[in-house]
Amino acid sequence: MEEKSMNKQPLKRKWSMKKIILVIVSLCSFLVLSFAVHLSHQQGFFSLFPFVSSTMVYVNEDGELAHGMQKIGKDYYYFSKETGFMKKGFQTINHKTYYFDKNGKRVTGLHTVNGKTYYFEKDGQMLKKKFKAYTKDEKPMLSYFDQKGHMVTGTKTIHKKKYVFDQCGNLQIDIEKLQNDVQEILSQYSGDISVYFKDLRTRKGFEIHPESMYPCCMIKTVALAAVFQEIDAGTIDYAQYEQWIEPMITISDNTSYNVLMEVIGDGNGLYGLHKANVLAQQIGMRNTALHHGLQPGQHFFTDGGANISCANDICIFFEKLYDHELRSKKSCDQMIDLFKRCTDYTALQSGLGQNVEFAHKTGCADTYYHDGGIVYLPGRDYILVVFSKDVNVYTSLMYELSSCVFEYQDTLI
Repeated sequence: MEEKSMNKQPLKRKWSMKKIILVIVSLCSFLVLSFAVHLSHQQGFFSLFPFVSSTMVYVNEDGELAHGMQKIGKDYYYFSKETGFMKKGFQTINHKTYYFDKNGKRVTGLHTVNGKTYYFEKDGQMLKKKFKAYTKDEKPMLSYFDQKGHMVTGTKTIHKKKYVFDQCGNLQIDIEKLQNDVQEILSQYSGDISVYFKDLRTRKGFEIHPESMYPCCMIKTVALAAVFQEIDAGTIDYAQYEQWIEPMITISDNTSYNVLMEVIGDGNGLYGLHKANVLAQQIGMRNTALHHGLQPGQHFFTDGGANISCANDICIFFEKLYDHELRSKKSCDQMIDLFKRCTDYTALQSGLGQNVEFAHKTGCADTYYHDGGIVYLPGRDYILVVFSKDVNVYTSLMYELSSCVFEYQDTLI
């Protein structure tokens, strides 16, 4: 009898455990059913179990659970195709990698996750085994992301070519090599040649044979900035003087330059030059001065001196313009557009690739020939300015210098 009662006790425990499990399952089923009925009359984000974010779902306007990639408002989310639960973190979808933040939103652009930096394209796809030009803290960057999507820093061999990246992942340039290549070209020409180069991403540059010269029509760069200073101040209207402003840059019309100096000088060309000179000094163009109007052209005037500038000053001008520091952003963009429409293609423009944008100004008179401006390449924008005097084949010089620098920048990646 005692043995019989001992055998019954475990059996009772088993049945009680089964009952407990059955009750829990029934209760969960009831809650899920009740939740489903509740959701059928709702729309938006809901958590199946309060305070459990992994059970977050979205119910659309038809009362149905969202599945897969969904755009909700301005953001994208990803929901399990089986359960409808919102996914977070790294997700591989159709062989592409995405990242969804703590709120479930698909990220784009530069993001650091667990100490590693990644880049996600506009469609959210992680970038792998590619270079990428982008902007970080308003500064241009050019980085490489490896097979895992990690941003590369330090020295890295990519496609059998060695690259150097700084600690922020920005690709560095071999400024000494480029300078030596330019000097090699200059050694083959006689005359006075001054060159200034600056990479606008790393802000590294060099100057060869610094020398002030008569700037010819390059002086119109400062004149244009002085005109836009008045436009920003509201003292003159762009539309009213557009007939003079555009041809001064696009076709380098001298009369337009003379007239505009008179306009900003309240009818006195020399006073207009004074305003331009003050601005030049404020910009940092220490070796630039305007003393007279330009010929051939009407409305000529002079204080008896000679206009003067140098490659370095013109580079400073274009760098300030590129950074939108000359005048208002709107005015800087208008000036850049005018310089891009310069119609002299015989100098530095000839050494650039097809369809490459070049915001520049040229100048020539007697044996002087100058050109300089901003070359636009994704992640590799740069400024190149060349002043020359007494160079017999100046078009060949300009072509070689431009081709040399462009090829270096273009083949960085």
